[in-house]
Amino acid sequence: MLSSYPWYFPDWFGSRSRARLNLEARGLFRELLDFCYQDGSIPSDETILCRMVGCSQREWKRAWPAVRACLLETEAGDLTHRRVLELLPELYELKERRRKQGERAAAARWGRDRDRALARASKSGNAPGNATSNAPPCSASASASASASASASASASTPFDAEVLAGKLYSRHPRKELRVRAECALAQALAEALDPEALAARIDLSHVAWCSSPGWQRDNGRYAPSLERWLTEDRFLDDPPDAVDALGDLPEVRFDFEEGS
Repeated sequence: MLSSYPWYFPDWFGSRSRARLNLEARGLFRELLDFCYQDGSIPSDETILCRMVGCSQREWKRAWPAVRACLLETEAGDLTHRRVLELLPELYELKERRRKQGERAAAARWGRDRDRALARASKSGNAPGNATSNAPPCSASASASASASASASASASTPFDAEVLAGKLYSRHPRKELRVRAECALAQALAEALDPEALAARIDLSHVAWCSSPGWQRDNGRYAPSLERWLTEDRFLDDPPDAVDALGDLPEVRFDFEEGS
């Protein structure tokens, strides 16, 4: 069940549905449209619908015929609207993506809290494995392994300059808006990656593929999300529709809050 959906008043003011409805019918239409987005469809029984919106029989009879002409009948016999059928799959996908983002953010937060707790314990001398006075000396191979691990860790934490990449993405993106917020979203994504360079490569290649997709090219990019939204929602991890074959495999990316990191 959805608790919200996008409403663009320019589309509403220019829609055919609004043009054929008077003020009373517009109110009924908006009420029923909310129920359609909430449940996917509404019953075809007029008595039930009248009770759902809380109007009188006289009000219903005046407004319903014009509103009914704006609705479609489903295979199950219920009623819905064309835009509901188009948008619901995308809205549920967005809801699921945000749920996963919340889980990852929570995992990242608890991971940082755990690291801080271990750091405090280490400073106070209570960290596990802190008593090393009786420990046997390290072998040469173990020492080399630890040195290599430290070197890899230092390389992974090397700051990555996102300014050039941000400029490329913004100049390529079909919708030129919210540049500063897009740069912040890119910096945040790179900061959370174990390998910022690999992530930057994936973002760049994925963005090229998305910009080449019919959906983003339609009507001069009108249906493409803002660059800030595309980055914030980790859309670069999705397989772009009709991606360019020449791009090949995108680089694998891991974040510091993923399991096993």
